[in-house]
Amino acid sequence: MRVSTDIIENDFEAIIREYSGFWIAPGSPYKSMAGALKLIEFVREHNVPTFGTCGGFQHMVIEFARNVLGIKDAELAEYDPEACFFHTLFGTSSPVDIKKVM
Repeated sequence: MRVSTDIIENDFEAIIREYSGFWIAPGSPYKSMAGALKLIEFVREHNVPTFGTCGGFQHMVIEFARNVLGIKDAELAEYDPEACFFHTLFGTSSPVDIKKVM
């Protein structure tokens, strides 16, 4: 079943009880970045089976960078071209200077 990111924040407890694994799907921009990152943080901390594809994986990398590595300004280049280098290198399909291509 598909769960929209804008529902996650309000129904978080019910969602994590109902599902035993998650697919963080492509869909940038998410309706609720905060909802997506909250779920990603929960599954990482509680070892819930999860995989991310395309933009979903990029959001998993951002959550890890922010909450584990302490890179608070980690963000997708498409949202913030001035954010940290970490996201610019790994948030694109190749390590290019995102400012030159936008």
